[in-house]
Amino acid sequence: MNFKPVNKLPNMEDISSEIIQNRNRILYELGSFINLYGYDQVETPIIEETELFIRKSGGELSNKLYSFVEPGGNNVSLRPEITSGLVRTANQKINTSKNLRFYYSGPVFRYSPPDGIYANKSRQYTQFGAELFGSKSIHSDAEILSIAIKGLNKIGIKNPKICIFNMKIINEILSIFNISDRGRLFLIKNVEIIKRLPNKEILNKAKSIGIIKNNKIEKNKTHSKDSVNGLVGRRTKADILSRIKLKETFFDEKERFLSALKFVKKMYAISGTPDKSLSKFTKLINNYDEEFKVFSNYFTDLLDALKIEKINISNIIFDFGLSKSISYYNGLIFDIFVNDKSFDSIASGGRYDDLNKILGYKNNLPALGFAYNIDEIIKILKIEEEKVSEKILIQTNDNNIKEIINKANTARESGRRSYVEYID
Repeated sequence: MNFKPVNKLPNMEDISSEIIQNRNRILYELGSFINLYGYDQVETPIIEETELFIRKSGGELSNKLYSFVEPGGNNVSLRPEITSGLVRTANQKINTSKNLRFYYSGPVFRYSPPDGIYANKSRQYTQFGAELFGSKSIHSDAEILSIAIKGLNKIGIKNPKICIFNMKIINEILSIFNISDRGRLFLIKNVEIIKRLPNKEILNKAKSIGIIKNNKIEKNKTHSKDSVNGLVGRRTKADILSRIKLKETFFDEKERFLSALKFVKKMYAISGTPDKSLSKFTKLINNYDEEFKVFSNYFTDLLDALKIEKINISNIIFDFGLSKSISYYNGLIFDIFVNDKSFDSIASGGRYDDLNKILGYKNNLPALGFAYNIDEIIKILKIEEEKVSEKILIQTNDNNIKEIINKANTARESGRRSYVEYID
């Protein structure tokens, strides 16, 4: 029987020994560094129940999961990230310490379709990250940021660009505009579209998916209310009116939605050094409600906390159009790039204070963290292969094999890499 070779899956890589050595060296350096800040190394399973990742991401990761039914009948997935498992670890240990600090490393898996924007990205890569549980302090935000920056400095990336925003600010601003949850999520999830398209096209898109009220819906709603005086079946009039009122909360008035859209469009365009971006943001919010003025305080407080950590803020960008594909972030978010010319981030992180309850735990557990893409970092660093002293012993005939093996063992005992090339 003739068998054909089994090829590797698309965007999966066979890793060379040189890359593994470089990866292990970087992981060791990062682990030793972050341990000095009180972070303990932990591991989580590579395979978890699929629901863990669906709950965490709100569905954003569902089409990127490698999912299957294991022999025991459970629906499981290869982990696309490691944070979810660490939340479970934190809940097992939270009574032992007010603040818990963990770091981790390991492979993660994310499927990317051949025609998608990440078609050329590896579907398996190594993450190294850290998570801090139990603190809402601005100084915990600064600690995670400073560790992420200093860790890169430690391994040879000296001047990374750091883009920062705070998701709590946009959520609270949109709540002042009093638009629906669906309208708010639409404006948060479609940052790039809002930046690029005119307001008219965005309004049409919002209307097409039922976020903005239209005349047809209004007519049907009025007809439904009038019909309550007729036959109502098993439901009471109060039940029907309550249901109609609930449906009304799903839709936004056009003018109210447009007012919020105009604000975020201006805000998303603000990006730059702390001084310049905060000046533009302050000027923008001064033209709106008095309540908006408090929202610039977070950024000034964060800068003060970063200065205490001795972070050079000249490489920091406040990007008011920064967004995340996963919806659980509710505070600080950031991306780190190798320099100001890079398009792909090498690190990403943020705060996710509500994730604990999303995953089914009862207690409040504020948390934040970050993760490096180690494989991308290795490509950027182009680390020279460390030349290892080694002894190669060649067998010349059957009679000298004992002598050669003894020489190889003697060299190994002295710490030298040695091996024998045998005669078949």
